[in-house]
Amino acid sequence: LVWTERVVRERLERILLRPIAFEVDKVEMAGTGGEVVDEIMAALKEHPTVPLKIEGHSTHPNAHFATVPSKGRADSVKATLQAAGRPPAAPTGRAPRGAAARIQRSRRRW
Repeated sequence: LVWTERVVRERLERILLRPIAFEVDKVEMAGTGGEVVDEIMAALKEHPTVPLKIEGHSTHPNAHFATVPSKGRADSVKATLQAAGRPPAAPTGRAPRGAAARIQRSRRRW
């Protein structure tokens, strides 16, 4: 099982080189976001017992306001996966530590 999890994790990492895109400040997927989730589901259908952690992220400069779309985005991906047959997962709805610094770097690029 550990080997299988590693193989699936590596496959998912390759898939997620393309981010799941969302509309600005919204929880609806945009562009190819749905296609990326479909690819994730295909990988997970082959190995349904592999654990899955879903996190949503937002680039909103205010951490308090970023939490709402972050959780909503995680819930959106969770609902899409569940509709396709994936067992429930518990989305964290948070940005990882260090996200604020990455957001500031991202904002400076624009």
